[in-house]
Amino acid sequence: MAELSLGQWCLPSLISSDPARPLIDWEFPPQAKPARSFNTTLNKVSLPARFIGRRAELKRYKDGLLKGKLQKLLITGPGGQGKTALAGKLALDLQAQGYRVFAWSARPGNSWRDFELELEMALDESHANKYSRFLPRLTDDLQRAGFMLELFGGTIRPARDPLPG
Repeated sequence: MAELSLGQWCLPSLISSDPARPLIDWEFPPQAKPARSFNTTLNKVSLPARFIGRRAELKRYKDGLLKGKLQKLLITGPGGQGKTALAGKLALDLQAQGYRVFAWSARPGNSWRDFELELEMALDESHANKYSRFLPRLTDDLQRAGFMLELFGGTIRPARDPLPG
């Protein structure tokens, strides 16, 4: 019996309720391919074309941010759990309501220095001066990023304000 089970069990099988019926109808009418949905992007961060699931989390985080109950949000977890999709949907929704959103992805070709400059340009004058004053003392990217985040406590210009020339 064991030898019989070692046969070709891994080959696909087709079971039909009507064995006399052909598998393919070669007289089928041609149909156009359905339109592909492409991923959206948020400042070079690729986001899924559709947001699926995690609606309760999205609502909880969005309500918390809009009502001021959340000041910072860190989404962590193993890969493939929808963190980027959740953060992207949240960011796009907030951006649609007039919030300024900054996004960066650690991928080849995405310069951290360019992103850091974008953040620095968004600081108000007093915080930009403070950042410039402490910049020589900050020895690495992690320290600069942490200090920059501390400075963003409500100091980002609205998205509709032009940056100074």
